[in-house]
Amino acid sequence: MPLLYKGMELRPSRTADREMVDLRIYLDDVQKVLEEGEAISRSKRKIGTEEKVLRIRGQLIKVVVVESIAYWNEEKVWLITHVGETSDR
Repeated sequence: MPLLYKGMELRPSRTADREMVDLRIYLDDVQKVLEEGEAISRSKRKIGTEEKVLRIRGQLIKVVVVESIAYWNEEKVWLITHVGETSDR
């Protein structure tokens, strides 16, 4: 069953998938960051892009998602473009 955020499926990019593996962060952790995390933006982001941060298992995790379309079925999705560990502000 796909994980959703704001009614659309979450899908990692290849880069984000590798970042998640390196950090031992799972897709349900990403969903939790997006739903419960604090919105942050250290730089101006395009419309349709969200950046949030939340502490998960002792790590401060930042997630960046962008609204996109799955071309094979033209379904709207959230493409996870970045998952990283950040320092406390």
